[in-house]
Amino acid sequence: MKNELKWKTISGVLLFICSLFLAVYLFSLPARSTTWDLHEKGAVGDAINGMTAPIIAIVGAILVYVSFQEQVKANKLQFNAINQQAEIEIVYKLYSELKEDFKEIQGVYGNRHQQPAILDSFMQQVIADASQHSFYNDLHIFIKYLNDQFVFLASRLMVNSILSNDEKMTLIEKLQRLYGLYFRGYYLNIKQSIYQSQLSREFKSDILN
Repeated sequence: MKNELKWKTISGVLLFICSLFLAVYLFSLPARSTTWDLHEKGAVGDAINGMTAPIIAIVGAILVYVSFQEQVKANKLQFNAINQQAEIEIVYKLYSELKEDFKEIQGVYGNRHQQPAILDSFMQQVIADASQHSFYNDLHIFIKYLNDQFVFLASRLMVNSILSNDEKMTLIEKLQRLYGLYFRGYYLNIKQSIYQSQLSREFKSDILN
């Protein structure tokens, strides 16, 4: 519909311009009557020029406006494309950062506490429900941070208007697999158990909320 209107406008402008040239040609032909002889009447040409100049100016202004509107549309499309690309890059960057953070559980905290299986050791403390405070309190805080990242990225994916539903589901499945790689063996036990110790209750709240 818009393209049809645009072509109609262009056709009208071209027809108008052709009409002006035709009028000049007709007025310059030898007249059959002295009444219509315009060769000696230069004022008529000035009159025609005076009448057509404002019309041509208006047509020119309309064309400039139409051109400006098309440029604005093109700029919006380009801006939206840039934003879409940036949003997709942010989502994948957040996922990559979360993946690297999960690796730090053993790489950083295991070395810090000289523990070859620090996550399992920490989870056994939670499941045993015997400790008020963890031997690896900084790890407890880090795992809560990881969980917050996981929830934030999943919620951002759900409201994302750029990625397709298939792309969203693929990324969410990758998140679930990443989370399950570290916590699948403990998750069901923690979810079903009723804990009494401060450590176990806090961790259960962190990991389930």
